[in-house]
Amino acid sequence: MPHLLRHRLSALLRRAVPVPRLPGLRRGWGGRPARGGAGMDRPIGLPPRHVEVVQPTYAGVRPCGRIAELGFRDTTGALVVLAVPHQALSMLLMTLPRLIETSLRQRTGNASLRHVYPAGDWTVETSSDGTSLLLTLATPDGFAVSFSLPDADARRLGEALADHAPAPPPNGPVRH
Repeated sequence: MPHLLRHRLSALLRRAVPVPRLPGLRRGWGGRPARGGAGMDRPIGLPPRHVEVVQPTYAGVRPCGRIAELGFRDTTGALVVLAVPHQALSMLLMTLPRLIETSLRQRTGNASLRHVYPAGDWTVETSSDGTSLLLTLATPDGFAVSFSLPDADARRLGEALADHAPAPPPNGPVRH
């Protein structure tokens, strides 16, 4: 990047941007949003930019494979693209289910509620090093997550499923 462009860009980024107070948003030190957990702080010197998402528009991966892009429309109708490096995708994936459950429980006041997806398919495989099982659960529309289970945990999961499984119908076993 040319030096002049880099200087102008860094000068723009250093400018103070007023941050509107959003309903329900806790404020931390200096009027910034309170910390969301380890690794969730904004870079030093950069004011946070709050975008209220109205509608997701697309999700994709750049050809290099290192950056995922999530597109949204904001309240003004503008397209906003969130570029997420590959390393941060796992953190995002681990954070979103907790946020969904917290939102659901706060909105309803019922701590026993869960955000549940219908199971469409599942697979069990052996890991490439043979030390664990890989359990993949998928929804009918293709959302899938894989878990690594050491042998002892896989056995306990199998026992728990067997203990809670309905009795097979008299005409034969239940098939997946």
